[in-house]
Amino acid sequence: IPGCDPTVGATDDCGVPTVSCELVDATNGCARTRTITYTALDTCNNSNTCTQVITWTADTTPPVFTNCPASTNLGCNPASIPGCDPTVGATDDCGVPTVSCELVDATNGCARTRTITYTAMDTCNNSTTCTQVVTWTVDTTPPVFTNCPASTNLGCNPASIPGCDPTVG
Repeated sequence: IPGCDPTVGATDDCGVPTVSCELVDATNGCARTRTITYTALDTCNNSNTCTQVITWTADTTPPVFTNCPASTNLGCNPASIPGCDPTVGATDDCGVPTVSCELVDATNGCARTRTITYTAMDTCNNSTTCTQVVTWTVDTTPPVFTNCPASTNLGCNPASIPGCDPTVG
């Protein structure tokens, strides 16, 4: 942050004035201000001032999400898969952050995963992320028997009636 500049000078029609400098810093939340006042004084006590105001923001704290969605398992064959939620928000102690969203889908056989990553960034480039993992299964094919027993007619008055065959797969 600039301070008094020793190259600041002044002229006077009756001599060489002296130049002094005063710094005043102020803080208002994240906003910072430095007021630099130069005063030129001649030998007859005539004076003039020149003021420079420097402003900046002091912010090292990242934004905080207000409603990060929870991870969820949608089960089998869901009707819809969530995407970026426009209601996801964040707050920041030095302004209003921007929230962006990125989707990454992955497939492993019937298992599906969607990773939704929200990033909140403030004006000083401090950022934080919130991640929601959505899982589901895509399976519309019914099982197939490997050894279904054939139908049979036991005739009249069978001595026994077969039950479930545990070897059927």
